[in-house]
Amino acid sequence: MRFINQRILIILIIFFIVLVFSGVLLLRTVNELGDQVLGKSSFLLAKSVEEVLQKSVGEDLKKISAREKKRLRRVLSGMATRSGNILNIVLIDTNMTIVLSNDKKVEGSVYHDEQQLARIKQSEPRYFPETWQGGVEVLDVILPLRNEQEEVYGWLRVILSRSEIEGILGDLPRVLIPILLAFASLVVI
Repeated sequence: MRFINQRILIILIIFFIVLVFSGVLLLRTVNELGDQVLGKSSFLLAKSVEEVLQKSVGEDLKKISAREKKRLRRVLSGMATRSGNILNIVLIDTNMTIVLSNDKKVEGSVYHDEQQLARIKQSEPRYFPETWQGGVEVLDVILPLRNEQEEVYGWLRVILSRSEIEGILGDLPRVLIPILLAFASLVVI
């Protein structure tokens, strides 16, 4: 009798260890999936802004007329709001000058900070999580703009509200975790 109780205890301990290990792996998987979805979502939002601008601006960023800038600024202001997903949009030329933005005050400013320059001068799209003004968690998305010869002629910088995007994606773990736990329990049993 005592031998059977020891076996049951050992089986329960092994089951508990497997369950804890499965839970840890499941949590890591869901977090990694959430990060990937967050990154892909931020690129999709930035790409939609890029498409609007490329159709209107063309490849020579220095030749945008004042009238066209005013019209595009209105479009950008409609896309970027302090309470929505997109907080700020900046179009940067190869001289690191802000050519166009939803905030007219920053137009004409030049990036000099080495860290900012290194972040912007990327040949591939990137995003950087950071804390912005007033402690707001944001995603700084930078897309290189390329011509038909695949040469970079500028960059699009889109600042996204992390909380807004995560709010949209927030249901993902609530849906996936129960499904994956049910699957894991079937595998263990």
